[in-house]
Amino acid sequence: MKKKDRISTVLIVPILALGAGITANAADFRPDLLIGDSREELKGDNQFLGGGQKIRLQTEGTTKFFVQVENDGDLDDTIKLRGRKGNRHWDVQYFDESNGDANITGQLIRGNFVTGLLATGEGILIRGEVERINRRAKRGKGKGGGGKRRHFKVRGHSVNDPSARDIVRAFVKSGKKPKRGGKPEKGGKPNKG
Repeated sequence: MKKKDRISTVLIVPILALGAGITANAADFRPDLLIGDSREELKGDNQFLGGGQKIRLQTEGTTKFFVQVENDGDLDDTIKLRGRKGNRHWDVQYFDESNGDANITGQLIRGNFVTGLLATGEGILIRGEVERINRRAKRGKGKGGGGKRRHFKVRGHSVNDPSARDIVRAFVKSGKKPKRGGKPEKGGKPNKG
């Protein structure tokens, strides 16, 4: 046997052994991440891999966003999550509201946070709290910005099938929040309607 043939045989055998008896279909493992600025109004249900799953937030100080992590697959699954960290202009903390408001910031940023085993249709709720900590900064350059704006993304994938994944994004911009009630009238008073 030639040296080249022996190498290919060694590489093929473990792959065949791993796949023996496993017949997974695309809907078996399907994590679904939803995002919103409140617990009640989340978007991105049944949209996978960034199909409009983003929100825009504006804040002078602190703001929150919520991420619902669901198992939309046909089989029970565990989902591994990773979240974007803050920088010198922005601080972010992540909390698992489904587990007594546990602070999971370190685990999520390192990509080590895993949900418990979720049955089909089950999920957990994560809250992200973002605070602007350096108000003198100019607009940042590069991916995610740095000074006046930053985007925070949370990615999740199935532990059983890492190719089954989803992602959501919160774009946060510093500045005054828009006032409720519309634009002020000419007299300077806000509309009541």
